[in-house]
Amino acid sequence: MDLSDYFYLGSITRSHGTDGSVWIALDVDDPSLYASLKTIWITLNDTLIPFSLEHIKIVNDNALAKFEKVNEPSDAELLLDCDAYLPLDQLPKLQGKAFYYHE
Repeated sequence: MDLSDYFYLGSITRSHGTDGSVWIALDVDDPSLYASLKTIWITLNDTLIPFSLEHIKIVNDNALAKFEKVNEPSDAELLLDCDAYLPLDQLPKLQGKAFYYHE
């Protein structure tokens, strides 16, 4: 997977609770557009790894995410400070002369 085929969604900032949930600081214009995500790609050891979501909840400019197979706080701790990405084809459509910051 080539990183140029993805856009930066945000960074995992901290764990939450005892079920392995994490907070993601979103770096997007409209966080509500990402409330129905099914998969997020995370950089681990300079490799993009897809993580399936059990659920995601948008809270202001952050997302509380629970990944499948991440069930312990110790598992979530391994993801802290990792960057989250989505494929470019999941970018919301723009209107008029608007452009994405990464362009």
